[in-house]
Amino acid sequence: MVAIAVNAVNAVNQIEPRWRLSFELEFLMPLRPSQPSSDIREIISVDKARQRLRGLLLEGASSDRTAPVGASYFDSLRDRALKASK
Repeated sequence: MVAIAVNAVNAVNQIEPRWRLSFELEFLMPLRPSQPSSDIREIISVDKARQRLRGLLLEGASSDRTAPVGASYFDSLRDRALKASK
């Protein structure tokens, strides 16, 4: 049992910063009954989502600038969104 916990902690250490690890272990783990492997999978999933979002933000930040948009652009965007939601 101790070996499983140590392996789980070692795997998490490779993914998460120390402050997050201590937060997870101290506050979140005792609140919900689960297996260490499911916690690690959840942490990995959250980290992958964070990395994907970071990649999208960096891609957008490095893209070419466009011309400034006005009210008509947002009006057409709102119309498209309303049509898509119907």
